[in-house]
Amino acid sequence: MSRRTLFQLALLVAVVALSVSLQSLAAFTEPSSAPPAGNAYAPLTTSPNAETKSGMLTVGELGGSGSLSTFGAVTLKGSKNSWSGINFQNVSGSSAGTLMMHPSYSGFYNSSDSNWRWYVTDSGTSIQTGNTYTNDVYLYSTGTWLSQSNGVSCVTNAIGSEGQVNCPSGYTMTGGGINGTNNQVDATYPSGNGWYCRGAGAHGCYVRCCK
Repeated sequence: MSRRTLFQLALLVAVVALSVSLQSLAAFTEPSSAPPAGNAYAPLTTSPNAETKSGMLTVGELGGSGSLSTFGAVTLKGSKNSWSGINFQNVSGSSAGTLMMHPSYSGFYNSSDSNWRWYVTDSGTSIQTGNTYTNDVYLYSTGTWLSQSNGVSCVTNAIGSEGQVNCPSGYTMTGGGINGTNNQVDATYPSGNGWYCRGAGAHGCYVRCCK
């Protein structure tokens, strides 16, 4: 093969390569928006820095080292209306209730009717607003079992507006809640030896008292 033929063959290869490159450039599509819009989201990393994910994170198992707490393995940070809690939803996204933690009292709260299901005060008093089904109850104040006592007297006090409703003298609050199902209450909670309901459209709340 002569030098002239080799030169012509090399020139042909160079032209073909340049043609392919020009076609690739012609097929390039510019981003639809200016930076930084349209950029790919940064991945979650193993760094010690705080990271935020706006969408749902699905995991098969969640573990914690317990390095941020003396007792709990996983630490949840966050606050709403001075509470820290976990909202539970069903698969359709409807609220199923909230586990709420507060310096004064904590428990299970149902936002659909603004009522507690069960909670414990900071002093250790356990209160369940509904009925309790148990074999027996031990009364520390008298040192006897309820089945062996002379019985318990209970009353219910209520108010028809926003505000505080208290137990009568000599009675101890055991629970409370809102009046009716269409009550526009944004918060209802124990307060002193009574119950408080707050909200511009509140129709009142009640307190259950026993001695």
